[in-house]
Amino acid sequence: METVTCKVDELGRILIPARFRRELSIRSGCEVMLGKEGGKLTLQTREQALRDAQAFARSLVAPGVSVVDEFIAERREAARRELED
Repeated sequence: METVTCKVDELGRILIPARFRRELSIRSGCEVMLGKEGGKLTLQTREQALRDAQAFARSLVAPGVSVVDEFIAERREAARRELED
């Protein structure tokens, strides 16, 4: 992890160094997500948060399994049961 030292101004603002903004594709007006984890602050773009969530979801599914196919099969089975009742 790369770190830099920044100062907090009187309004509580921190300037993110230009190099970091470029590398993370943070532009003026861009919304970022700020989180607190233990005694640390984390900052990430919405896009990175989405990629992290997608990677987490993928980690919950066995390789070669299609959750879409499983969902469709479950819905078809539920519809079949409803017709039998």
